[in-house]
Amino acid sequence: MLESYFKYPGVLRRMRRGPLADDIDRLAEELGRLGYTRATARRYLSLVATFSRYAQRMGVACPETLDIALVERFLTQMPTSAGTRSVARSALGHAIRRVARCHLTSVTPAAPDDPDDRLLVAFREYLRNVRGLQPRSCEGIVLVT
Repeated sequence: MLESYFKYPGVLRRMRRGPLADDIDRLAEELGRLGYTRATARRYLSLVATFSRYAQRMGVACPETLDIALVERFLTQMPTSAGTRSVARSALGHAIRRVARCHLTSVTPAAPDDPDDRLLVAFREYLRNVRGLQPRSCEGIVLVT
């Protein structure tokens, strides 16, 4: 699917380097399916590929070991002009959520004390994985509802 956004073989090879190499084609497909414009998808994919190469330079070998601290270090190095940092944050949010859905398993309590705990855990996972909210936002929404 990446070939529909980028044509040159050298660019495609560069885009598929790093720990997110296996996931970038699926991310391109997901962005297309969600209705992102070609220009936005290209920009997101370029930023995710740049982050993947950065993670590789930092010694990350597999997507399961990516963490928020690494993302934040990458974002502090981004130029602040023209909103690049906010676009990068959004693009990496998509990628990290996708990697988390594909590679990580969610941890649920074995025996909940409260019968509503399983429902709240499922709702928090929905807010994080589907809506893309951060833990503090999830807690705020859970407290309001």
